[in-house]
Amino acid sequence: MAYGLASNFVIRDELFDSVFEEQVTQNLNVFNEASRGSIVVQTESMAGDYGKRRFFDRLTSTNNRRDTTSTSAQTDTALTQDEIISVKRSRKFKTFGQTLDAWEKAGISSTQMNVMLAQNFADETMRDYLDAAYISLVGALGATAGSVTDYSGTGNVDYTAMINALSLFGDQQDKIVCWHTHSNTLKGLQIEGLSVASGHAGRSMIFDAVVGTLNRPMVVTDTDNLKTAATPVDYYVLGLVEDACVITASESRRFVADLVTGLENLVLRYQGEYAYNIEIKGHKWDTTNGGANPNDAALLLTTNWDAAVADPTKNGPGVRLEVDAT
Repeated sequence: MAYGLASNFVIRDELFDSVFEEQVTQNLNVFNEASRGSIVVQTESMAGDYGKRRFFDRLTSTNNRRDTTSTSAQTDTALTQDEIISVKRSRKFKTFGQTLDAWEKAGISSTQMNVMLAQNFADETMRDYLDAAYISLVGALGATAGSVTDYSGTGNVDYTAMINALSLFGDQQDKIVCWHTHSNTLKGLQIEGLSVASGHAGRSMIFDAVVGTLNRPMVVTDTDNLKTAATPVDYYVLGLVEDACVITASESRRFVADLVTGLENLVLRYQGEYAYNIEIKGHKWDTTNGGANPNDAALLLTTNWDAAVADPTKNGPGVRLEVDAT
């Protein structure tokens, strides 16, 4: 009977790290290009539970008529300062254990194992980043009435709904660079696209840059975080600006493999930790209400995201459109 040996299965940190980083980078490059930078993932070390970035509020009504006949004193306008606050989430790779004998009998080498695990953990990390981004965006956008259009009860997403959502930005609609939606919301838009295309040699224009999605790319994802809690379920369609959500890998990733003895078979156990900060454009995490290391429910709670700018609609992350399911 063949038994696995510890020497046959060694986690090579340099191989695991390089494959992990390559896989994450590939995912990010594709996503960043597709979303036009509306959701950004970056790396920057951050201590503590929050990231804080101060800024001066934008001045308005600064240019006025000057009276050439007067020498009276002017009244100074004070500059006001606020800050954008991101919140850190401490995360883990769940422990995973496998007997060395199982690897041996499957004919899987340590190199293959390293590559497989690194790719898997990288994909799951990217999924975690994006899930957190969508939850936070839905919550933060819901905190500003001027950023929300409720189309539920009216129908699925169509051009009318999308145009109504864009109109929330008034003369700054060009700031919205990308749509993000669940695949279940597309049926109405596809049907309408086919109808519009009937006068164009039968060509479906659903993904046409101008007609199909109003000159903006559309990222389609089946994440549950774009579903509502309503019964029956409705869906969110997000129209986002650049840097609407910035995910920052803020602590070094730690991944450990440990050989467990004393069992009937030798077991190789894996465990990992990482952390990232979530920043929403024009908003600050409410450190009092929301607290540190929030779970998904806390990220979704609108009262945990406070506006940090004078006009949280036009200077915020974008718009939130709620539509019926297909």
